[in-house]
Amino acid sequence: MDHTRTRRRQVPRLQEQLRTWCDALALRLAGAPSTPGIDIHAVSYGESAPRIRRTDLEGNVVDLVLFQDEPILLLFWSPGCGYCQALLSHMLAFERSPNRARMVVLSGGTISVNRELGFVSPVVLDDDRAIAQAFGVTGTPAAVLIGAQGIVAAEVARGATAVRAYVYRCVAGGTLPARDQTDFS
Repeated sequence: MDHTRTRRRQVPRLQEQLRTWCDALALRLAGAPSTPGIDIHAVSYGESAPRIRRTDLEGNVVDLVLFQDEPILLLFWSPGCGYCQALLSHMLAFERSPNRARMVVLSGGTISVNRELGFVSPVVLDDDRAIAQAFGVTGTPAAVLIGAQGIVAAEVARGATAVRAYVYRCVAGGTLPARDQTDFS
C-alpha cells in the first residue's frame, strides 16, 4: 500500500477542516453566540450532510432527506452582500438552465427582501447561521454540492468567483464562460 499517496489525498481535507475549525474558534472568541446542537467541527467532502429541515419563504417544509436521489446545490446568501448582488444574475440564469442540479438558497434577512431577489428555488432563512456553521461557512456567497445519499460531494466554494466557477464546473457540467468585466473576488 502506498501510504504517501494516501497522505497526499488526506492533506487538503485536513487543511479544510483546520481552516473551518479556526474560523469557528475565531468567531467564538470574538463573542459570536454558540448555536446549540452544532459542533465546532463542520462537515466536509465525503461526509454525510447534516439534516436540514426548515420552512421556506412560502411556508413549505424543505427537507434535504427528500432530495437524496438527486444532487442539490446549497447556496449560502445574504441580500445585503455586495458580492452576492454581483452574482445574482448568474444564479438566476443558472436556475433557468435545463440540466442543472436542484438548488436551495440559505439566506439571512427578511422574507420580503428575499422574495424581491427573484429566486425560483426554495429560499430558507438561516438567520441563526446554524446551517452555515454546520458546513463551515463563515461568509457569503458560498456554495456546496450534496450528492446521492446526502453525502457532501465537493468542498465548499467561498466567494463570488469561486461560487460562479463551482456552479458552471461542478453542477451545471459546463465550462466556465469567459470572465466578464466584473471582478467578483
